[in-house]
Amino acid sequence: MWTSRPRHGSDETDATVQALEQEMGTLRERVRTLEAIVTDDGYRLTREFDKLETTSPGREKVES
Repeated sequence: MWTSRPRHGSDETDATVQALEQEMGTLRERVRTLEAIVTDDGYRLTREFDKLETTSPGREKVES
């Protein structure tokens, strides 16, 4: 069993791996944020109201 990642022999490769790991961390945080937004009850309610406004014939959109 490996106790650490094997050396690929290139500083460029190591830098690329480090950059990709950092980007993956950033993307994971963004996904967590988006998941929190779309699972929020207020967001869902707003989406349902928007859907009703666009699918109900003869209804005028009310300005807030």
